[in-house]
Amino acid sequence: MVFLDVGGVFHLPHPEIIGPALHRAGVAEPLDVAVLDRAHYAGAKALEVWPEGDVRVGLWAAYERAYALEAGVASDRLEEAIADLDIAFAEKGVWSRLAPGSLDGLSALAATGVTLAIVSNSDGTVEDRLRTEGICQVGPGAGVPVAIVIDSDVVGVAKPDPAIFRLALEATGVAPERALHIGDTVGADVDGARAAGVRPIHLDPYGFCTDGSHPHVPDLATVAAALLDGSG
Repeated sequence: MVFLDVGGVFHLPHPEIIGPALHRAGVAEPLDVAVLDRAHYAGAKALEVWPEGDVRVGLWAAYERAYALEAGVASDRLEEAIADLDIAFAEKGVWSRLAPGSLDGLSALAATGVTLAIVSNSDGTVEDRLRTEGICQVGPGAGVPVAIVIDSDVVGVAKPDPAIFRLALEATGVAPERALHIGDTVGADVDGARAAGVRPIHLDPYGFCTDGSHPHVPDLATVAAALLDGSG
């Protein structure tokens, strides 16, 4: 069984929405989309400790600070950039750039025969979005079939609370030790999966994370290859 996060795995911040905030903070045009993709994972690296309570307080400022620095914002423009990024990240559709290689990686995972499921901290729309975008869906459709899509806003519990993983395990009838979870943050994905007895795999394509206590992969295709050769 493989559980998959969505943000950072399939969806990245869209440059057309984020770009104006960066331009106002002094980042020159044209923006390099590859640099912005890298900036997301730098931001994800900042999410190593997930606070209790309202995650909007402090958590996303840490992400936005790291994102802005990696995107080229000067240190003396950081606070300005964070304020503008707060607004940009609240816009509809901001998480809409398809992560490079993610569809091929998902197809490779499906080809191994492993059962797939989505476990995402989202806003109640992720299942419809994944289906509409042809990424994956429960049942027949244009994307890869998955057993279930669990959206935190729908079920009322969010990562890193292990309860969201337990819901996925119960729905699929899989024991925790038979499941993997692939996500891009330590605080939500790695720690949450571990707390539920699920093996975490940290999607970290740029090698930002130096924590040797859990495995890291650059992409989904690497996990698929490991499953095929029996090392996963």
